Amino acid sequence: MEEETKYISPNFWSRPGTIMGAVIHWFENAGQDVDGVYNWFEGRKSGLYDFGGCHAGLGLHGQVQYWIPWNERTYHVGGEWYNPEAVKLFGYQPNMSTVGVEWAHPDWTGKPTDATYKSGIIVYARICTENDLDPMTRIVTHSFITGKRTERGSCHKWFYEHPMELQAFRGYVLDAMSGRMP
Repeated sequence: MEEETKYISPNFWSRPGTIMGAVIHWFENAGQDVDGVYNWFEGRKSGLYDFGGCHAGLGLHGQVQYWIPWNERTYHVGGEWYNPEAVKLFGYQPNMSTVGVEWAHPDWTGKPTDATYKSGIIVYARICTENDLDPMTRIVTHSFITGKRTERGSCHKWFYEHPMELQAFRGYVLDAMSGRMP
């Protein structure tokens, strides 16, 4: 018997890959810490609520909790309609091709603490390095995927309302991937 492994090269149309991007989320409640969000997602397993999950959470003091392995799908970016630009980057089911990370924030500006921000740099550098992603184009906000704003703003509100801050964060992740931390 003759066998051969001949993988199709990664591409959008026939082999989109497992992880194509990383999504920035924010906790729904200002001042809530990472354990509370974990408990909220854990409570969804009853099936009494809509779908929802996330791969990891960043706490107010920089703590990181990993909730779902990055190679598993979770419902973190909705499921009804997606921004056409997001579909170009991540395919028709972004839940299947992106990693989502929830960020704590002390108040309704959504601005993360310095400790949360620094943990975010490390976690996203790891995601991008392990999955060969360009952080400058593959780190996006939840609102970029869905194209939606909510009554409380957009997810992640701080980066949505301060696009230059998102660009700076991406640059810090790129630096961290090269061993340089801000």
